[in-house]
Amino acid sequence: MQFSSLDLSDPILKAIAEQGYDKPSPIQEKSIPAVLAGKDVMAAAQTCTGKTSGFTLPMLELLSKGNKPGANQARALVLTPKKRQNARIKALNDFKAGKARYWLRLILRQEGLI
Repeated sequence: MQFSSLDLSDPILKAIAEQGYDKPSPIQEKSIPAVLAGKDVMAAAQTCTGKTSGFTLPMLELLSKGNKPGANQARALVLTPKKRQNARIKALNDFKAGKARYWLRLILRQEGLI
């Protein structure tokens, strides 16, 4: 399977290719279509298997098609239990997909939830 068969837009597919990826991991093959279909996903897999991008790529896809939020509105909430996971999510702030740039306002608290 290729990323192109997962119903992601061309700008996102281009950004994935620019990072050197062409095939999704098994966790991504299962999670990306489920998230795009609006389903809740809970998954477990070893470290560095693509879990983070398994939910963030479809989240970016859905956010790119929706209305822009107004002042003080949120369109997505991601809760993470670990400092390392926070850093991965924060990296999305610099995610570029072609000409589109997805800006995420992030509020991270390392010690726990606010």
